[in-house]
Amino acid sequence: MTFCLLFSFYGCKKDDTTNPDPNNPGNTNLPFIEYKIGSSTVRVDCNEISFEAQAGETFTGVNATSQSTKLSFTFSFPSFAGDVDQLSTGAYPVKSYSGISYDTIPFHFSLKAPKTSGGNDYYISITPSSSAHRNQVSKIEKGDIVNGKRVYWITGQYTLPARNAANDTINISGNYRFRLNTLLTASVVLPAISTVAVSDTTASGAKVSGNVTAVGNGVVTARGVCWSTLTVPTTIDSKTTNGAGAGTFTATLTGLEPVKTYFVRAYATNSLGTAYGNELEFTTRANLPTVVSSSVTRNKPYYAEVTADVSGDAASGVQDAGICWSTTANPTITNRRTTDQQFGGPFIGRLIALLPNTTYHARAFAINSAGIVYGADHAFTTPVFAYSSVTDRDGNVYKTIVIGSQTWMVENLKTSRYRNGDVIPNVTGNNLWDSLKTGGYCYYNNSATNNNIYGKLYNWYTVLDARGLAPAGWHIPTHTDITILHSYLTSGTVRPFSMLEAGTSHWAAPNDFATNETGFTGLPGGERHSGSFNNQGQSGKFWLNEIFALGIADFFSLHGTDDVSGDVDAMSTGFSVRCLKN
Repeated sequence: MTFCLLFSFYGCKKDDTTNPDPNNPGNTNLPFIEYKIGSSTVRVDCNEISFEAQAGETFTGVNATSQSTKLSFTFSFPSFAGDVDQLSTGAYPVKSYSGISYDTIPFHFSLKAPKTSGGNDYYISITPSSSAHRNQVSKIEKGDIVNGKRVYWITGQYTLPARNAANDTINISGNYRFRLNTLLTASVVLPAISTVAVSDTTASGAKVSGNVTAVGNGVVTARGVCWSTLTVPTTIDSKTTNGAGAGTFTATLTGLEPVKTYFVRAYATNSLGTAYGNELEFTTRANLPTVVSSSVTRNKPYYAEVTADVSGDAASGVQDAGICWSTTANPTITNRRTTDQQFGGPFIGRLIALLPNTTYHARAFAINSAGIVYGADHAFTTPVFAYSSVTDRDGNVYKTIVIGSQTWMVENLKTSRYRNGDVIPNVTGNNLWDSLKTGGYCYYNNSATNNNIYGKLYNWYTVLDARGLAPAGWHIPTHTDITILHSYLTSGTVRPFSMLEAGTSHWAAPNDFATNETGFTGLPGGERHSGSFNNQGQSGKFWLNEIFALGIADFFSLHGTDDVSGDVDAMSTGFSVRCLKN
C-alpha cells in the first residue's frame, strides 16, 4: 500500500527576490519553496504546499507541479522523522526528530527550475554524498487540528548541484516549508513483534524473550508470551503479561509438564488488536529425582558405607546413581564416586581406598535426562586400626591386627633367617630353584626393591623347616586357622573383600571391591613358578603349613570373588608368607 497523497499548489506566485534570512524565510505562515541560481533567487509562496498521509501506510515522497509557474517539485525522505503522536516502522514518520542535519543519509530532492535568462531549465536529483551537498531539516512543528487533520510544518534548506540541458552544472540552494496533514481518523496499524529465543528450560518452566520492534500507530497496552501444546498459540491459551510499549522483554513460563513439547509466540496488543511474533518450539526437560543421603552407616579406617534413596516421579528414569566423596564439602561426580551403578530406590554406596584418621564428605547423586541432583552432604572421620607389632630374627618390625579371634601380621614376611639365626639361602637361578629340596627365598624378579612392599617369596621347604620360619610365638597358618578366618569373614561381621588392600597402588586396576575392612592389607606379591615370576599385582598367595601330597602343599590366596580360598601347588613354588600369632 502507499499513502493517500494530496499535494497541490494553490494561489502560488513566482517572485524573483533576494534570499531572505534563512532562519525566517518569508511569510512563515505559508508554504513555500525557493531556489537560487547564481545571484538570483526564485521564491514561490503558495497558499498551500501540503499532502495528506494515511497513518500506517508507506510514504515515499511528494510529487507535484505548480500549474501557474510550471515548477516541478519532488521530495522524499526515507529516514526523516518528526514529533508525532504515534510512530511505526514503515510509516511516516519513523523516528523522533532530533534537530540534526540529514546530510549523510539517503535524502532525495528533485527540482525542475523554470527557464532562466539563459533559456535552460535546471534539474536536481541527488542523494547527498558530502557536506557540500546537503539537505537539512531545520524544524518540525506540530500544528493545530484543522478539519479533523493534524498539521505538521516542515522547514529546511538544501544545497545541491544541478545540470541543464547544455550539461552545465551549477549549485542550486534554497529554503522550503511545507505542510503535512495526517488523518486523525486513519485506520490503526498492529504492532510489529518477534519471538526471539527460548532459554533456561526446566521440567516445569522456561524463559522466552520477545521484542516489540514497532507499536504501530496505536499504543501497545499489553505484551507477553502465549503458549500451548498445539501449534499457533494465542492469548486465549496460556499467556504471560510483561508490561507495555516497545522494546525487549523476557517472560517466565511456569506450570509446564515435564518431557512435553510446547509452541510459543510473543504477542503485543494495541487498540486495533493483537499481533503475534514467529512461533518457536521447545520440549521441557524431565523432572529431577529426589535424592536422600541418609547417613554414614559403616565407618572403617579404609572403608565406609553411605545409605541413600532415589525416589519421586522421576526415579524410574534414573540412568545412574551412587555416592561421591571428597575431603572437601559438597563433592560432585568429578571427585571420587562409586562405580557400581544404581538406579531408582534405596541403595548402599561403598566408599573404598579411604585413609585412616581423615575427614571425608559424602553425598548421594542421581542422573536422568534432566540433569544431575545431589543429596545432603555428610561429613565423617575415619578411625584408625589398633595395631600391635612383632619383630622377626632379622629385626624387621611388622604391624599386627586382630581379626575376629585371631591376630595376624599386616605385612608379608621379609626375614632372611630362620628363628634360630641360620641364614635362608637367596636362590636366583631358575634351574637351582626348581630342583631345590630345602628351604630358599627370592625377591620377585630377583629385585630386592620388591622386599619393602611385597616381602620375600619362599618355597614350601622353608615353611616345613624345623628351625622355624615364623618369629617366636607365631606360626605359619594351617587349614584349621583358615577355616576359622573364613567363618569370621562370611559371618556378616565384615563385608566381602575385606582382606585386600584397597585402591590400585599395588593391586591392578580396577580393584573396585577391596575394602581392607579387617586391616589385613592383603598384597599381590605374585609368585615364582617353574623358575618364572608371575602375577605380581594380580594375586596374593600364601603358604599353609599343610602337605597335600608328595611334592605338593597347600596355600591360601586372595583374589577372585572370595577373600580367602584354598588350593595346592608344587613345594618348589615361591609364595608369600603371612604369620599368625600362637
